[in-house]
Amino acid sequence: MESYKNQYFVSRKMVQDYVYKVLFRDKFRLGICIAILSGVLIYISDQKQDSFSMGMYGTCMFIVLFVLLVGPVMMVRRYLAYHYRMHNGESVQTIITFLDKIQIDEGTTHMEIAYSQIKKCYFTKDLWVLMIQKNSGIMIDPKDFDQVSKEEFLQFIKVCSKK
Repeated sequence: MESYKNQYFVSRKMVQDYVYKVLFRDKFRLGICIAILSGVLIYISDQKQDSFSMGMYGTCMFIVLFVLLVGPVMMVRRYLAYHYRMHNGESVQTIITFLDKIQIDEGTTHMEIAYSQIKKCYFTKDLWVLMIQKNSGIMIDPKDFDQVSKEEFLQFIKVCSKK
């Protein structure tokens, strides 16, 4: 069986990609749809001269846009604060080894995850993420996988998850 190893230090850029492009991806789409709908309803309420409805839809639009702007920023800060607190204020190396199970070593923490637990994979230019729960994933630095393409790695994951 082929095995792969990935090593990296968690960076702000990685966490931002994880939060913005993976965790908040669907929330952005839904939020934008709600904001557009609110805008249309504000326009209709304005045409009917219904100031109460305009205020209500305007408030809805403000809250949705505020959450879309502030939520990810707060999540990135919280994730990084948690990461450093877990490792006594230090940045430690994360080592992920893909053998019969996925083994993750981060500082003194060791975890093993079965391939069958992977629900979805996300690939960006600077980050690959294997989602094991709706809001929990394994970050992988693709720059450390010089010898493996995204397609080869995805095929490896698919084969391993069927074993």
